[in-house]
Amino acid sequence: KDQFHPQGLAVDGEYIYWANFPAAAVVGQGQIQRVALTGGKPVLLASNLPNPGNLVLDQTNIYFSNVVCCSSTIAKLLKTGGSPTSLATGQAGPQSAILFDGMLYWPNHVQNGAVMSVPVAGGVTTPVYASLDRPQWVAADAANIYWAELEAGNIRKAPRAGGGQATPLATGEKNPVLLTLTAQYLFWANEDIMMRLT
Repeated sequence: KDQFHPQGLAVDGEYIYWANFPAAAVVGQGQIQRVALTGGKPVLLASNLPNPGNLVLDQTNIYFSNVVCCSSTIAKLLKTGGSPTSLATGQAGPQSAILFDGMLYWPNHVQNGAVMSVPVAGGVTTPVYASLDRPQWVAADAANIYWAELEAGNIRKAPRAGGGQATPLATGEKNPVLLTLTAQYLFWANEDIMMRLT
């Protein structure tokens, strides 16, 4: 109740977290809130954020994007609330971040976009793979990073450490989204069908 465009839902064992995305007229009034899984009154964790979204959690922190035109940021916030800490600045259209092995990965969903990484403890922001066709949705395992190219309809993978050759896994897909990886399969959704790759 009394939320505004809630998005970026993330859940741990106790709470559900979300971002309130402000209207165009009130950019800078975004919020991050949480409420117990059993229900109750939402708790405000951070406010006066530009356009927060894409929440992902670890045991201690909430990681999220602030999307502002072509100079967006990636930040982290204690689950108990407080002042966010910036991890990456100058990003362009960051989407759907994931955590893996102490690193945060996200795609910059623009023409000539990139899959980016930064240590969750803070440090250098690195383009893992660049000059990509509007990458969106990422997944990772110990060896590889996977991404979808929405408009081009491609699913690709490449060494997570960077520097290797990208391997096409599927082409001609219809707006692939929701990339999800298990020990056996890579899943994604097209416009009208769920897909699975062994």
